[in-house]
Amino acid sequence: MAHLAVVGAHSTNGVSEIHSDLLRTRTLKDFAQMLPERFCNETNGVSPRRWLLVANPQLSKLLTESIGDGWIADLGALRALLPLARDAAFRARFREVKRIAKVRFVDWLKARQGRVVDPDSIFDCQIKRIHEYKRQLLNVLHIIILYD
Repeated sequence: MAHLAVVGAHSTNGVSEIHSDLLRTRTLKDFAQMLPERFCNETNGVSPRRWLLVANPQLSKLLTESIGDGWIADLGALRALLPLARDAAFRARFREVKRIAKVRFVDWLKARQGRVVDPDSIFDCQIKRIHEYKRQLLNVLHIIILYD
């Protein structure tokens, strides 16, 4: 089927750079040599930097106030936070920002689902689809057992 898809399609895209490379060098190597212009890599999704910036404005503000805004363009700039792990004032502000986000989530959950949850709970979130062949499913089953 993959061979038919390559012949019939105008382009072939991997879901990530590593998958695109595997298609070019192993799985569809002959096709990639004959039709190199059809093989591309376009990864969709949101970068961790953008996700953090948009999803948690209070944390973004704390990070920018603490280490500057370089992290917005370079995730590696977050390494500048390491020395702040020993800073009691930073840790207190971080806990405050974390609490604000948890309260916001709890309020959303109550409004959306009618569920009342303690904001001091530990939240475990899956942000990708659940694959039956990965350990995510075991985690989901564990959550169901705990919740029930």
